[in-house]
Amino acid sequence: MPRCCSECGKEGGFFEIRNQNLPLSNTRLLCSKCYSELFYKEKEEYQKIIQWKNRILRSFYEGTVVQLCREQGIDTMEKRWTTATSRKGTRYQRQYNYYFTYEELIDRLMKKVTLKSVIDFAKRKGVPIREVLLEIDQYKIQKNLNSPHGEESNNEEYQKILDKIDLFKPLLPYYPNELPYQIDLARYLLQYFPNAQVEEQRSSARPDIIIDNIAIEIKGPTGERELDTIANKCLRYSLYFEKGLIIVLFDVKVTSRYLDDWQKGVKEKFPHVVIRCK
Repeated sequence: MPRCCSECGKEGGFFEIRNQNLPLSNTRLLCSKCYSELFYKEKEEYQKIIQWKNRILRSFYEGTVVQLCREQGIDTMEKRWTTATSRKGTRYQRQYNYYFTYEELIDRLMKKVTLKSVIDFAKRKGVPIREVLLEIDQYKIQKNLNSPHGEESNNEEYQKILDKIDLFKPLLPYYPNELPYQIDLARYLLQYFPNAQVEEQRSSARPDIIIDNIAIEIKGPTGERELDTIANKCLRYSLYFEKGLIIVLFDVKVTSRYLDDWQKGVKEKFPHVVIRCK
C-alpha cells in the first residue's frame, strides 16, 4: 500500500511520528512540511495552556492552592529523612514531615492538573479570572477562523440556522415572559434541525437551544436588565460551544441608542456572537 501523508494526502517517503515528548499526540504519517507546521502549531497551543494555567494558579492564595491539591489528590507534604545528633554525640537518621512550599505546590499542579479543572475550581472559589477567560476565548475564535475546513463548514451551519431564525415569527406578537418565545422557536427549528436540543446542561452552561454545538440564547421581553446578563453567558458559553453563539432578542424595550451601544460592546468583546432582534 502507498504511504500517504495524513494531512496533505501526498504519496512518497514519509516518516511516522510517535508520542515521545512531542506536542503531537497521535501516531500518524506526515511529510516533513506538515510535520513542521503541526509541530509548531501544537507546541504554541501547549505553551499558551501552560501560561494560562500558571496565571490562574498564581492568583490563588496559598490556602486555596492547598485546597486544590487536596481536591485533585495531590500530596501537600511528604516524609523525608534528615541526620540528627543525640546528646551523646551519636549521629542518626530520623524522619520528619516536609510541607511543600507555595512554589512547589504550583509546580506540582502545573504538571498534574488540566486547565479546565483549574478554571472550574477558580469559578467555584470566586477567583477573578475574567481576563484569562477572554484571552482563551479570543484564541479559540482565531484558531477556528484559521482552520482550513472549520471556517467554511461553520459559516454554512451558521448561515442556515440564521436564515431560519430570520424567517421565524412567534405565534403571538407578544408574550409576558421568555418561555413561550423559547417554545415557539424550538418547535420551529426542530422542523429543519431534528438534532436540536433544548436546555441541555454543559457544566455551568445551559443555553436555550443547541444545534450542532452552536448555542442559541433567547431573551424576551428584552429590557436593560436582560441585556446585562448576556455578557456573562457569552463568557461562559464560549468554553463549551466553540462553533459559536446566536442571541435572539424578542420584544426589545430599550432605546435604539442603548441597543446600538450594547451591540457594539458585545461584538467588540465577543466577535463570534451573532445577534438577531425580532
